[in-house]
Amino acid sequence: MKIYSIIIFLIVSINVLAQVGGKHTYEFVNLPNSAHAAALGGKNITVFDNELSFAYYNPALLKSSMKKQLSLNYSDYFLNINYGYVGYMPDLNNNRNIAFGMMYINYGKFIEADYTGLITGTFNASEYNACVTWSLPIDSFFTIGVNAKGVFSFLDRYFSMGLMTDIGVNYYNSENLLSASLVLKNIGFQVVKYTKNRESLPFEIQYGLTKKLLHAPFRYSIMIQHLEQLKMDYEVTDANTSIYGLSVQPSKGKRIFNNILRHFIFGIEFMPMKTFYASFSYNFQRKQELQLPSYISTVGLSWGFGLNLNRFNVGFARCNYSLAGSTNNFSFTFKFK
Repeated sequence: MKIYSIIIFLIVSINVLAQVGGKHTYEFVNLPNSAHAAALGGKNITVFDNELSFAYYNPALLKSSMKKQLSLNYSDYFLNINYGYVGYMPDLNNNRNIAFGMMYINYGKFIEADYTGLITGTFNASEYNACVTWSLPIDSFFTIGVNAKGVFSFLDRYFSMGLMTDIGVNYYNSENLLSASLVLKNIGFQVVKYTKNRESLPFEIQYGLTKKLLHAPFRYSIMIQHLEQLKMDYEVTDANTSIYGLSVQPSKGKRIFNNILRHFIFGIEFMPMKTFYASFSYNFQRKQELQLPSYISTVGLSWGFGLNLNRFNVGFARCNYSLAGSTNNFSFTFKFK
């Protein structure tokens, strides 16, 4: 009963009036810590491959076949920022599926100065997310899971700590090669505040669907993000500029259609053999928010590939965030048998 009491307590602490992304603390927990997931748009809660790293996105994807897996990920982010993830699922010799993970992000070194501009030294900033994952098969189709996360933030002399949990359920039909999931992410509260004010957490409701074609080497994924937030676009301060960066305001129908598409991430994979995959995705929200209206580019597109061998997996992904640059993600999974 203890685990259910904790879940109920964290659920009632949600601030359901969610806001547009970028207004919450601990946003780094939503960064992709798997090259495979990054290649599928940065969020995927339904891929049913035997990869431990996907349990970070949906704890219901954790299964007993992942025991004795060690998952490592490194991401070369923008400027001097980098982050990584390490996860391991021990073999406890019972029917319990439990895994442990740690994610970090290093923002690099900053120049410290006083109010006159006089340089007084340097300081560092970093954040960490310790995660325990638990899952339980309900029957041959449904599995439930929980991520319990402790977040620690060190920004110069300021420190903050938060407690969060993810609750997920997955439906998997092995005959039809169909997977569907619903996840409530980042439920919790900020325990230790940076200053006097308590900040909100990046709570999100996600739904996903993955289907592999029975007689063709293709698999597609549809991810729906921010179901708790109907309005995904935003207004700018300039009254003569629309959300598209144009002087002419779009029609109401076009704006509604644009807002709906911001919830979707589309992915497709080419899998000619069991040991290789190539993934491509399109994140419409990322495209709309980070592109230059006067220049058509590949912002919002991500791609990657991986090898699934007997003893280890290796993956690479490249995500196009803006014309300023792209990110590279490297993943390694070792299987100790």
